[in-house]
Amino acid sequence: MRGRLFATVAWLTIATFTAAHALEQPKRVRGPSDQPVTFRADTLKHDSELGIVTATGNVEAWQDDRILQADMVTYNERTGVVTASGNVVLMEPTGEVAFADYVELRDEFRNGVLTGLRLLFKDDSRFAAVSGYRADGNRTVMQRGVYTGCQVCTEKPDADPIWQFRAEQIVHDQQRQRIEYRDATFEVFGIPIAYSPYWSHPDPTVKRQSGLLFPDIGRSSRLGWTGRLPLYLVLDDSSDMTLTPFITSEEGVVMRAQYRQRVASGQFQLGGSITSSEKPDSTGARNGDKDIRGHINGIGRFQIDETWRWGFDIMRATDDTYLRFYKLSPLDTLTSNVFVEGIRGRGFASVDAYAFQGLLPTDRNGLTPIVLPLIQHYWAGELNDWGGYFSADTNAFSIVRTDGVDTRRASTILGYNNPVVTDGGHVFTLTAQLRADGYWINEGTDPTGGGRVTGDALAHRVKPLAAVEWRYPLVAPIGTARSIIEPIVSGVIAPYGGNPSNITNEDSRNFEFDETNLFAINRFPGRDRYEGGPRINYGLRGAVYGLSGGFSEVLVGQSWRIDPDNSIPNDTGLDKEHSDYVGRVVVAPSSMFDVTHRFRLDRDTLELRRSEISAGFGPPWARFRVGYVDLRREDPTTVFGNREEITANANLQLTKYISVYGGVRYDIEVERMVSGALGLRYIDECLVIDALIQQSNSRDRDIKPSTSFNLRIRLLNFG
Repeated sequence: MRGRLFATVAWLTIATFTAAHALEQPKRVRGPSDQPVTFRADTLKHDSELGIVTATGNVEAWQDDRILQADMVTYNERTGVVTASGNVVLMEPTGEVAFADYVELRDEFRNGVLTGLRLLFKDDSRFAAVSGYRADGNRTVMQRGVYTGCQVCTEKPDADPIWQFRAEQIVHDQQRQRIEYRDATFEVFGIPIAYSPYWSHPDPTVKRQSGLLFPDIGRSSRLGWTGRLPLYLVLDDSSDMTLTPFITSEEGVVMRAQYRQRVASGQFQLGGSITSSEKPDSTGARNGDKDIRGHINGIGRFQIDETWRWGFDIMRATDDTYLRFYKLSPLDTLTSNVFVEGIRGRGFASVDAYAFQGLLPTDRNGLTPIVLPLIQHYWAGELNDWGGYFSADTNAFSIVRTDGVDTRRASTILGYNNPVVTDGGHVFTLTAQLRADGYWINEGTDPTGGGRVTGDALAHRVKPLAAVEWRYPLVAPIGTARSIIEPIVSGVIAPYGGNPSNITNEDSRNFEFDETNLFAINRFPGRDRYEGGPRINYGLRGAVYGLSGGFSEVLVGQSWRIDPDNSIPNDTGLDKEHSDYVGRVVVAPSSMFDVTHRFRLDRDTLELRRSEISAGFGPPWARFRVGYVDLRREDPTTVFGNREEITANANLQLTKYISVYGGVRYDIEVERMVSGALGLRYIDECLVIDALIQQSNSRDRDIKPSTSFNLRIRLLNFG
């Protein structure tokens, strides 16, 4: 590339010097490439006896976006040597710029020598060398040079950059897109850190090239010394992969791999890991025998046509604690999914298949469901003359287990929705639904802990529902702010019952009553449980909005029903005629401070039954956030127990480049810290350093409390 630049520049110089007319205004000539050439200079001299043409004073010539600038340029017609001196600048259309004190070109302009050389790439990385020469038209050899991705300090231009490679010889091979160093020293803030007799890396024009990536090093009380040395491999224009040996001094080596490929219809990646280590038994004990442990993961998305696409997500492990033991993933449930979905007009349809792997001690493989398939379809009609629309929401699935109950369900909800806004500002939403569910249940163990279902069972239900919601937002100014008071009332008429004992509960197990579902028609999270009976929900929302963007909001409400619904679990706040009070308070007067409190108050004593508080404060350079959660166990069939904990996180920008961050999570129930982290980060335009200390007190079989330290260094604009 730079060979073409030198050749073009040299020809531009010849064309400039052999034009025998004044140079006061830019002139155009035609050259070998038959492209227009524009040139300019203050003075021009032609010595016909010596065959030397000399241009001086703001010499500038350009063609095809290639530009040469210099104080003086000469051309020897007899030897074919072109020289340029004084503030020489060579600019390529690709954005690369070469600076030199002196340039001399020969050999049909393919080779030459340069002194005081400085090269600036498009990504702001740069070379500097005492001298250099051009060889073979594509190799630049620099003597006693440096390379860095850091910008020059404007206040101290002679100061050493943050990092640089200094070498006796640097070779930039443009054909191979490679930079090679001989007798190279890596320096940080001018201090030598490492030496190598030979070193190479891709030049800044390379987007993808095989080679080693930056390593990570660390120390863990569980794994010992750790290190990752990723190897990146470019396979072809559409695929690549990364091989990463994860080396631990106490638990051996884990080999990780990730393969990525783009195809005409989309892209996918497949990966995993494997090691040979002791696999713990159900109690976490080890018998000394090594076993193969590992995992696989993958994701793919492919477009079939303008309407349809399909994809997959895969995640499986050989045993429950492998991923968390080696800190490869914090997940305690692995989900694999294959799907086809489409959107056309006002309709959506999908077909999914799911497989799960539970990693907690309480998970039983025989009761883990396999969903094959899950079919969903939703359609909303066009608005009619009254502003309403019809809808159809269909759902069907088949769940199978090796030991537990097998369930097949088909469900359809036909609905009509009509929002109305009156001239007086009243907002009504009218809803009518007809729901039909059919079940086919096979014998097996009830996964909810309800014993064993004997014999096959068929069940169905058909339930109509009518609902109306009324809102009346009242807006008034308060100084420069705007206030809103909005009473909200909704009524639902639906028959009682609808949850016979022979219908298992697959998707509505974790019931929670809060302000987000206060006005919902069905407050169960899924379809296996139906909320029946007439009921009225009422609440009040108030808000104040300031001109500067600050706001405050309060929402509080309650639900009342004629008779309790036996399908609603006890102690959830909704199991009596009058529910508990639920609400939310948000105060955010500015970007410097915000607090959110979500709560549930006892209907009789107003005692807090559930409480979640989150508060953030401080300017962007010193941001803090604290949280408090108090969740009482409600549904006895839920997998979650009582939870009361405090969390705190902070990010403090100490200087322009240095910040401190960290967080802690404290479990009040057991009176101990669950996890904590403290990190130090340095980041500028060319260097990132992350040092992180983490403490975990979690226990699960062979996973014991541990402390770890990790150090990551990244040289930007490099490799």
